[in-house]
Amino acid sequence: MSVSAKIAPSPSATNPQGSMNNQHIKPIESQVSVEDINNKLYLMSAFTANALSEKKKGDSSNYNQLVYEISPEGKNAESDLHKLALWLQSITFNVSALDRQCVSLLSNILDLPWMTQDDDFVNIYTRLLCTSVSAHSFFINPILQNIAKLFWEEYPLKELPRKTVIVRIHSLLKSLLTIVPTAHNYLSYCLVQAFPHKHQSAEIQGAYVGNVIRVIRYAPMLQDQLLSLIIEKIIQVDVEIQVEIEDLQHQDQPEPDQDVFALDLNQPGDLGDSSNTNMVDDDNNEVIQAHFDIKEMLTKLDKMLYKVFKYLNYSITSKDEERHIFEVLLSVFDKHILLTFKSRYTQFLLFYFCSKEQAYIDRFLGLLISNIQDVKVPQVTRCASASYLGSFVARAKYLNFEYIRMVMSLLTGWLTDYIEQNETPASLPDPTKHAVFYAASQSALYLFCFRWRSFLLGGLELSEAFMQGKDNGKELWHPCVTSIRHIVLSRLNPLMIVAPLVTQQFSKIAKQVDFMYSFSIIESNRKMFLPHLDDFFKNRDDSDIFFPFDPYQLQQSSNFIDPLYQQWHDVNSHIELNSDDEDDLGNGKNMSHSDSEDEIDLGVSLMAMSLSPAMAPYRR
Repeated sequence: MSVSAKIAPSPSATNPQGSMNNQHIKPIESQVSVEDINNKLYLMSAFTANALSEKKKGDSSNYNQLVYEISPEGKNAESDLHKLALWLQSITFNVSALDRQCVSLLSNILDLPWMTQDDDFVNIYTRLLCTSVSAHSFFINPILQNIAKLFWEEYPLKELPRKTVIVRIHSLLKSLLTIVPTAHNYLSYCLVQAFPHKHQSAEIQGAYVGNVIRVIRYAPMLQDQLLSLIIEKIIQVDVEIQVEIEDLQHQDQPEPDQDVFALDLNQPGDLGDSSNTNMVDDDNNEVIQAHFDIKEMLTKLDKMLYKVFKYLNYSITSKDEERHIFEVLLSVFDKHILLTFKSRYTQFLLFYFCSKEQAYIDRFLGLLISNIQDVKVPQVTRCASASYLGSFVARAKYLNFEYIRMVMSLLTGWLTDYIEQNETPASLPDPTKHAVFYAASQSALYLFCFRWRSFLLGGLELSEAFMQGKDNGKELWHPCVTSIRHIVLSRLNPLMIVAPLVTQQFSKIAKQVDFMYSFSIIESNRKMFLPHLDDFFKNRDDSDIFFPFDPYQLQQSSNFIDPLYQQWHDVNSHIELNSDDEDDLGNGKNMSHSDSEDEIDLGVSLMAMSLSPAMAPYRR
């Protein structure tokens, strides 16, 4: 039996209701003869041929009738759908007569909700489009534009699973790309143009990213372009969140110390209890709404990143493909992420991928170290690279202590050379002139705070002498960190310039583990008056305290990061501070310049990773 016989209208259908979006063409096997159906199809095909021929001669009356027959409007009955399927077949038989002037006909065809109908209708529709682009390649562009929109537009599903609809859309697209291989580039353009705006819902963003990733699987030549596109869009959402948070900093907050990134995404009460909305004024209502908006954006970002992590984890089929994807990720990082200081989570894609192979770690850190050392690289890039270097090595659990020592050795070696080349008896701290030096110093001190155990000569295990607080006159520390003492004591005075919380935490830990005593330097800095630094202390830039791999707290996608991530651990409990040590901790954020500030529990600060401003949006 022919396909046309299967889609003939069924007399058994009673009282058909609803619109075309909700109808399915039901095949029949009896009561309507094959001959009757073929006769009807023959007449429709003849009408279609005549309509297209007359249109070319200037008479569009029958063509307009054909366009109306294909219109999804008014197709309420099941019999209408069977008739529509026959019209689609009649156009397929006359596809060679179509031309560029048949835009209205093609538009109506593309507007049909074909993907929610039954298999017979889907097959007829797919055959029509494939035949059309085979005969006329100029049809491919509007068809691809339409398909790209289907990747995120909502449509009635009735009893059909959404997965079935998605499979149908991708099956059609795959067939079209096979017929017109040159369409790949235009498809990439269409996917860029159709990408949902960053303010669209989490569901729409997640669905679109998932569909674009699915395209990569059968159009691998687009992998670089589409993966870069997705990551760039993720960056936009990531940055938008930070912008919203900074806006909240300028508003009165009922809970100034609350960290929005610590909120449970499944607990709406975390961002405000709607039962209390009548008890607050309009300004507070706006703040509460802003909290909910941020929460929605976090969910959106989480879904988008989850799709990419899933692709990176499950869809790579060969080592060559894996290496190629790494190069794509590294390129996107270098061009788009490195200097995006408001990016909070996107960089974790590279953090995750580096765990797959040592060579990826070497390439990533090699780029960062090269940037730091190359005087031809812009200063802002060198400083950002220093922040990434320290944060990555501090947080990547998959690094062994030999590698950590090697990185610290390169970092402190460069710092030592810099001091030798630039320090004079008249040198004073200058964050403008020596910006890269201070950025690298901050990374070295930060790295020491997290990884001090790796720098003990006994490796990760504390030596017996250290455990007992006795060194017997022997140096317990690896040479890669002993030069930190010289760096800290230099006239460039990094403890005065680096982030106060890093200075304070380093000094605390360095004393606890008997590495060095630096509180006297802090006290001296507090008393020092350097007029040229007044503006610096009043206008610290966010990038000065930027640690890009602070804790990852997106709920769904965190499953890919948590096993690889080094959390903050305080110094072993057997090492106790005496009361004099507690006094040495000094005052808070202005310890290097100000006279007073409430004492801060720095262990808690680093554990919560409130160092980066974007991580602590309500801290004032």
